[in-house]
Amino acid sequence: MEKKEIVYVIREILKEMGFTEELSREIDINESLLMIGLDSIRFMELVISIEARFNIVIEDSVLTMDNFSTIENIATYLMHLPNNINK
Repeated sequence: MEKKEIVYVIREILKEMGFTEELSREIDINESLLMIGLDSIRFMELVISIEARFNIVIEDSVLTMDNFSTIENIATYLMHLPNNINK
């Protein structure tokens, strides 16, 4: 899976979570998810949705805002998984 496809899926997840409806626009890939309302509960919802959509398990040790602060960071993290979702 190419990075642009991963970005698309992440945007779809965020849309399903109601973010684009709240913002009335698409989320920029470098926009801080914290600044648009990603709190700890929604953060876990996002992680669970990503795990389900990509059929992966995200280790607790990498659940940091550095890895999940933007769509770009999430997509980069997913691209570099040892069990790469690109296969």
